[in-house]
Amino acid sequence: MLWLEKKYINLISNRLPLFHWKTPNLANFRCIFCGDSKRKKSLCRGYFIEKKDKFFYYCHNCSASHSFYDFLKLTDPELFKQYNIEYFNEKDPEKKKFYENNPNNEFKKPVFITSTQLKVLTKISSLPANHFAKQYVVNRGIPNHFHCKLFYAPKFFTWVNTIIPDKFKLNAQDEARLVIPFLDKDQKLFGFQGRSFDKNAQV
Repeated sequence: MLWLEKKYINLISNRLPLFHWKTPNLANFRCIFCGDSKRKKSLCRGYFIEKKDKFFYYCHNCSASHSFYDFLKLTDPELFKQYNIEYFNEKDPEKKKFYENNPNNEFKKPVFITSTQLKVLTKISSLPANHFAKQYVVNRGIPNHFHCKLFYAPKFFTWVNTIIPDKFKLNAQDEARLVIPFLDKDQKLFGFQGRSFDKNAQV
């Protein structure tokens, strides 16, 4: 379903550097797998291309090639689950109707990690390969499949103040941090840790 894939491309577009639609069915941005050109920051060689009513990803720099389905699975497993649920509902309206109307069914709509206060942050899995926060996580030996559960906060103190008002004085120097969320069994955020990228940091 082309419209559904396009909807989810737009949902992740704010995490894709320099993303823009060149035509209604052709999107362009900097490749998040290879980081694209290190010398020219405006160069974009990653594309979503429509073929036979589906979108495919291709990078003209590293030659990464994926269906949109696989691209989403690799870069955002949580959103990928949401996509599958919506795809399933659209493909089988009878089952969708059953889940909506059967008062005794046990089906529960899943809660995703990005439904919390973390939704304004960027997942480590969505950062380009050459981003310092991405490299920090990789160098710590954290497996790729956990990168979607870690977040990058470019202004950590400012973000914390949106959750706990006046926790930090904003006249103090703000800093970027790695956010490690603590979630309960229902995926509700009950705490978090902000890890400084500065090895000499006092906190």
